[in-house]
Amino acid sequence: MDSPTAAGAKDPERAGNTQLYEGGPNSRTSDRVDSKSDKVAEGVTLAHPEIQGLLEQSYGADKTAPKPDIIDGDNKMSLDTGNLYSTVFDPTARTSRAAGGTDSPTSKTSPSDKKDQAGFKDYDSKKGREEYLKEKREQGIAPPELEHGPRRSSSSGNQVQLERSLRPSDSQDNEGGSDRSASGGRGLSPDRSVGGEREGAREVAPGAELESFFAEDPVGGDIVDPGDGNKGDKKGIIKGDNKDSGRDQQPPGRDQERGSGGASDGGRSDSPVHDGTTTKAEPDLTGAEQSTHVLKPEETIDTITGDNLGDVANDQQRSVYARAVRELNGLEPGQEPAPGTELKLPGVDESDNFTYDDGAGNSIKWNPRTGDKETIAASGDRTLEGDWGKTVYGADGTTTSEYTDGSKSVSRADGTWMRQSKDGVYESGTSYPYTTFKTETGADGRTVETHKGDRDVDTFTLTKDAQGNYELTDKDGNVSEFPPGESAERDELLKSLDESIEDPAERSRFIADMIRFENRAGEDNLPEGAVSDTYKEVGRLLDTDTEGKVPAEMRETIAEQVMAQAADPSIIDQGYHNTCNITTVENRMYARDPAAAARFVTDAAMTGEASLADGRKVTIPESAYTADFESGNHPVPDGKRGIASQIFQVGAVNAHYQANGEDRRYEQTTPPLSEQGKDTGERLFDTRQTPPVELQQSPGLSDADIANTYALLTGDNSPSVIHNADRGKDDPGVTAVSSAEDLSAALTAAKEAGNLPITLVVHTQNEPFFTDSGAGAAGGSGGWHVVNITDFDAETGKAMVDNQWGTDDDHLDQGVDVNQLYMATMNPEKAAQTAEMRSAEEIVDRDFPGLEGVDRNLKLMEHLTGDNLSLTLGRTMIDISDDFRANGNNPDFDKAGYQARLDAVGDSYDRLPEDQRGQALLTATTAPEGFPPEKFDSAFSQYAQDTGLTRERGQEFVDAFKVNDHEKIGEMLKNLDMNQLNGYVMIMTFDTALQDRLLALLPE
Repeated sequence: MDSPTAAGAKDPERAGNTQLYEGGPNSRTSDRVDSKSDKVAEGVTLAHPEIQGLLEQSYGADKTAPKPDIIDGDNKMSLDTGNLYSTVFDPTARTSRAAGGTDSPTSKTSPSDKKDQAGFKDYDSKKGREEYLKEKREQGIAPPELEHGPRRSSSSGNQVQLERSLRPSDSQDNEGGSDRSASGGRGLSPDRSVGGEREGAREVAPGAELESFFAEDPVGGDIVDPGDGNKGDKKGIIKGDNKDSGRDQQPPGRDQERGSGGASDGGRSDSPVHDGTTTKAEPDLTGAEQSTHVLKPEETIDTITGDNLGDVANDQQRSVYARAVRELNGLEPGQEPAPGTELKLPGVDESDNFTYDDGAGNSIKWNPRTGDKETIAASGDRTLEGDWGKTVYGADGTTTSEYTDGSKSVSRADGTWMRQSKDGVYESGTSYPYTTFKTETGADGRTVETHKGDRDVDTFTLTKDAQGNYELTDKDGNVSEFPPGESAERDELLKSLDESIEDPAERSRFIADMIRFENRAGEDNLPEGAVSDTYKEVGRLLDTDTEGKVPAEMRETIAEQVMAQAADPSIIDQGYHNTCNITTVENRMYARDPAAAARFVTDAAMTGEASLADGRKVTIPESAYTADFESGNHPVPDGKRGIASQIFQVGAVNAHYQANGEDRRYEQTTPPLSEQGKDTGERLFDTRQTPPVELQQSPGLSDADIANTYALLTGDNSPSVIHNADRGKDDPGVTAVSSAEDLSAALTAAKEAGNLPITLVVHTQNEPFFTDSGAGAAGGSGGWHVVNITDFDAETGKAMVDNQWGTDDDHLDQGVDVNQLYMATMNPEKAAQTAEMRSAEEIVDRDFPGLEGVDRNLKLMEHLTGDNLSLTLGRTMIDISDDFRANGNNPDFDKAGYQARLDAVGDSYDRLPEDQRGQALLTATTAPEGFPPEKFDSAFSQYAQDTGLTRERGQEFVDAFKVNDHEKIGEMLKNLDMNQLNGYVMIMTFDTALQDRLLALLPE
């Protein structure tokens, strides 16, 4: 549907025969833009499903207010810490210490200065650390552990209170995909889109809180040295040293199979639990710069290590340094280089880590206390390696972890994630729309793939037995399979899925859609070949050996969306675009001729052109292939538009203009971020001018244009649009209706002819669409809109309505009464009048059964106002006058009843709005016996006075009328409004007696 401004800006050449939709896109502010983001207080980074799950359970409907049962008086959340990681504390978002604690982390005072300050606690000495650990245990906060890998809790009941200070912008569950913000979603990653950036992509890589090897105080952020305390204070504070360096470098997502406080199967269950202290001092090493060294005959890696680290180095430090030298020079463990070999030697920094920088932006750091290795590449990628495995924090926001037990996990900046346990259980998910996926294979070879998500179609289970047979169970428990019989096209497409779609969740969803599609084809009696031809087109998209207009990765996304829409056309929505008109065409094609819809999109994606039903080629603008601010999400969220629909809609609009020889080009652009929410990015240009001139921000299609576009793409010229006769009666491809009975007949005929779905033009100020729009909150409210009628039951009078605003605004279960639906096709003012008249009729027929004719009208007038009262009054006056003329001289004529009718007419006249009284008096001059004479005289005199009609002017006008002086008449009537004009029309009569009477009533 087009915006109100679009209607005013339409091309003047089309103004005479084009009725544009005056609504707007689906932009409801109340719930249309639903980020599904679990927001918490500012500062919190949720990296764990355990915490996220508690929040989801504790949040109310508005996702903002936690329930009080997990919030204490200090605004802290009491959470079970079983299987939680030290990385839950974000070092960049520390709060200040509690009362009596140390200075804030930003304090730069020296150790001696600190000890003079009130409340100072010495965390660098052994005694200070013991006090620190005691304090934390009393607070219920676990101390930092020193071994690598996930933290282990010795008791499943261990509790921790976390300050609610995590940043909402970092709220992402790298395991469970629980971040459901609008900026999430798999989207079209850089390798799956032709142009533009993924909207809302995170700028900070998941796990960016792991920026240091070193443990920090979880409350204050100061460096903690969990050594034995024999070192001087200056070593720990001035040098910024931390000899524990046992900070958990394990990335979020480590737990593969979460339990209730138990150890993770995916981690090292035999990892020791460090209590924050050591039994042996770690010696200081002499700082040294990195260097090169030519190996002498008598030297070995060990002797070089001893020379460089000095006698103070312990065995652990020596071992790690020797390993660092070998790794830096490409040597195998234990391998000794030949004499004369030039070796690169790492340096030693102030914290006794071994470091090397190649001068090209690549640096390596080895931790001598844990043996862990950190590599920062010039590209920005950061890699952590240890005996637990390896984690790479990509510059693009992707975090990839591979563990020594064979498990692995991936989280991406767009909110998607995956993990695989050591036992082969695979899980993945997206954040927008929220989806999760899990696949398990039993000993009997049976694979169960479980999907969950926001949309009904995203919640199902796909089972595959050892023989390769599939069974689909939907959200409601309904089970379906592939229809019986062989299908070469199905087998070919299934085979290509294994070769082209790497993601198991996407492959599983694709197969489920194939099952849905084949079953729908049978239920809807799709033509023979519809399924096989659709499969062939989708297969072309998945053919990675063929170059296309768009890259193979993006074609994979398009193929998945085409398959989903063929399986369930009701999921096709216009999103935040003025495209309800062309969306109904797309929806109707997928429902009736999915192969044609798939062919149009596939041709566009492969060649940049598409074919009409008659073989003519149309060119698709380049802008169609760049995902805009909305169509980058995949799977497509409810109520939004995906990239496959963007290509179809932009292409189909241009197909209409090109095929009809109109110099128009329709583009889809992405407006600046500051304009999104106000500007849909659509542009319709007049290409006759150089440069092209923008006409409006909408497709600009009329009712007839919708029907024309469907016929061009499918070759089906049967009527495809129904509208109210007030919008036009002779438009090609459009059926005009003038009553609810007409609409019922048109829908019945369409169903009998197999012509459903069919498009219906409605106004969104009428129900039920006014309520669907949030009582005017949606952009569609206030303008013309189109929907598809998918089914109609003539016995119940119910029509099933598929609305392009999203699932919540469809009426596919209960339907809409045909009487209400007809009223929705009317101009809102006329619809309101019709509703008032219908209500009055129901009241009169209920209270006065059997009443008819004039008497029924008189009763109706008691309940009517405005235009309805005026129209009914006029008809009643004429009926009373006709009855009197025919029967007034009859001796049996009911004079008392006649007078009572006149009195009722007079009372109704008094209730008319002033601007409608002239019309009633004009009717009375043609039916004088139908209006009380005394009231007419006084009413006409008052009317003439109010409108400025004097006896002199009236006589002048009558004289001109009698001699047919049209020039004079025209001059006198010039610039009069309708109310003034009615007075002159009253005296323009050939009944001279009445004329004289009227002139006598005019004021001097």
